Amino acid sequence: MDFNLIMRWGLAYSILMVSIVLIVGPIILLTERFSSRYLHWSPGIVTLIIIGALVMISDPLRKRITRFVDLIIFKSPDFQAILKGIEDILHKPDNLINLSRPLVEKLKEIYGADHAGVLIWNFKTSIYQLLPPEAFINQIINRIHEEINRTDFLVRTLETERRLFWQGVVIEDEITALGTRAFPGERTTFWKIRRTMRWLGAAACVPLMSQDQLVGFIVLGHKKNEVPYNNEDKKFLSHVAEIVTTAIKDLVYETSTSFTAQPGTAAWDH
Repeated sequence: MDFNLIMRWGLAYSILMVSIVLIVGPIILLTERFSSRYLHWSPGIVTLIIIGALVMISDPLRKRITRFVDLIIFKSPDFQAILKGIEDILHKPDNLINLSRPLVEKLKEIYGADHAGVLIWNFKTSIYQLLPPEAFINQIINRIHEEINRTDFLVRTLETERRLFWQGVVIEDEITALGTRAFPGERTTFWKIRRTMRWLGAAACVPLMSQDQLVGFIVLGHKKNEVPYNNEDKKFLSHVAEIVTTAIKDLVYETSTSFTAQPGTAAWDH
């Protein structure tokens, strides 16, 4: 469990509850007295109206309080602004390389990662293409000339076994922990997943899913400060994945489950 994340959520909910008790309570008491004395309303009507209104505004209010706690108290980055920045850099790229380059640089900047890249399914070659190519020059997979296809254990895990991992994000340290606790037969599978991650230089892999099919996945290396990826990182990366998947589909794929390449697309022209 992520204690830091629990503290943030707990503090946000505590502020919300205290605000309701200190502000709404006196308002209900005063309005009940006013409506009973001057409007001759039955007791409880005003209370029901206020509670109904409170239900409508409680979620937006909670989000604002949570953002206040994150930004002001815990000095967290403004993730909404960062997501907007990612959307902007992915706006109408002319090919996948030009989509991937600013994305990986942005992710490396956000997390202080030593490496980042994207693997996207290529219809012509039936493999996951490493993008941008220069991002993987120093990785093992480039030196051993291996290719990642749909039979790879990491790919199969990202596509069909996402429920094992928070937000579907596969973390190398978690794979190692699962493998250590697993039975010998299962342990081999986990070691194969970890082997592919090490080929790619990945400490974290984020699936890019569309209609239960793996369009590709984002690779993030270890953070330079050696802090592991936590649940807050995974939640943020799941939002990034949604944005990136939409950009890829707009560029390359039709909105069909078969992922047929759009006629005449230049997305794979490098």
